[in-house]
Amino acid sequence: MTPTVRLTLSARAENVALVRELIAAIAEVAETGRSRDDIRAAVSEAANNVVVHAYAGEEGPLEVTVRMLHGALEVSVRDQGFGIVSRQSAEAAASESMAERGPGHGLGIAVMDALADGFELRPREPHGVEAVLRFALTAPWRIDGDGDELRGGVFEPAGPDELAVAMSPAELGAVVLPRLVCAAAARAGFTVDRMSDAQLLADALAAHVVPVLRGAVLRSRLGIGRRELAIEVGMLDRGGGRAVIADSSVGQLGPLLERLASSTEVYYSDRGELLELSIRDERQPAAPLSGA
Repeated sequence: MTPTVRLTLSARAENVALVRELIAAIAEVAETGRSRDDIRAAVSEAANNVVVHAYAGEEGPLEVTVRMLHGALEVSVRDQGFGIVSRQSAEAAASESMAERGPGHGLGIAVMDALADGFELRPREPHGVEAVLRFALTAPWRIDGDGDELRGGVFEPAGPDELAVAMSPAELGAVVLPRLVCAAAARAGFTVDRMSDAQLLADALAAHVVPVLRGAVLRSRLGIGRRELAIEVGMLDRGGGRAVIADSSVGQLGPLLERLASSTEVYYSDRGELLELSIRDERQPAAPLSGA
């Protein structure tokens, strides 16, 4: 089965940073002939094009799918808008966007083409555009585990401050989830100390959730509030939520997830369990240094 990660979120400018973090995580386990900066830049430009052109200033879904094919890393960036309907119009729109944003902003379709080993722009039915970028792999990918095909998601973003991610095999969560949680914590305005707590929480969650998953796909949803994050994972076997928490115990400290999270909840359905962890930052940010 092809290792796959699918990220779904709202097409907002601030969400492009989350896309970059996903690509940075994948670059840790995929060796290509391109630099990580080149890959991030190419995919960021594809995501920026969705933000700027797809929905005429309104919000809509942005979907990024990363697949580890035989010999290539493939990144697909999709929208459901009416913005760019052909490669020619995409090039014109990107050039116009570059002029509007000024020097140093926007690489343009031609540069995306140059940064990737393969590049396609496809119209979608009934509407929308898919940009597909491929980067040649120079070594086998470095993740153990068997995956399942990604189908309809357990989680779908319900608002502009949410994202949903599905990973197969679930072991990809160990590299993807901490990156996304840290980026979301920064977006939520966490202090540095609480951002570190959020990363530790995500590390512990990814380390202990795989054995109790119902299937080989790890699905998660992040809700980003003001100095607060909600992290949901599923679907889990019955009793899996409490098992994940208990297995995170560290010596006499007890369950690490309970110590780091502000609250924990387990939800039940006929499809399995969902575990939700909430983490809030109630610490006062450091005051800026006054001028001399």
